[in-house]
Amino acid sequence: MKICELNKERHILREKELLDSLRKHHCIIQLMGTFKDNKNLYFVFECAKNGTLDDIIRQMITSKFKGLGLEAIKLIFAQLVNFMELMQQEGIMHRDLKP
Repeated sequence: MKICELNKERHILREKELLDSLRKHHCIIQLMGTFKDNKNLYFVFECAKNGTLDDIIRQMITSKFKGLGLEAIKLIFAQLVNFMELMQQEGIMHRDLKP
């Protein structure tokens, strides 16, 4: 994506500031660093060795267990509520929440 070309650098830098301000929360993949070249901005995140939430849900649905157990659903939902509560406390509106 050619963010600098599209004059969206300001929005991306704001996202970087937000990620920096939320560094300590266990539900957020940590931003390790950023850099840019003449055409692109790059964000370097910590490795999520188990994948994204979407990856985990898809694995569980297609596994021999054929679905998420009630305890897994409760855990995922509790973490999402905890994260959204943090966002509200910080005065941040998340416009793109997805697994």
